[in-house]
Amino acid sequence: MKVHSLSDSDLVSVVVPAFNSESFILVTLARIIRSLESLGNPFELVVVNDGSSDNTWRVLQQLAKVDDRIIAINLLK
Repeated sequence: MKVHSLSDSDLVSVVVPAFNSESFILVTLARIIRSLESLGNPFELVVVNDGSSDNTWRVLQQLAKVDDRIIAINLLK
């Protein structure tokens, strides 16, 4: 098993699945972002809407517009 230690310039990528999470996705992502910021490394947060029937996708689109570290992906099926 290969183990890699982070250097200050390594990009950290985190993938977060989201399904009908409109009511709590803001808080969840804010906590993840706070944790990632504490590492001191550049990061991206890839949030995948997995066919939600609520407004999760709209929320993710808005977040991605205001924070370029957030990448929103919409899976329809």
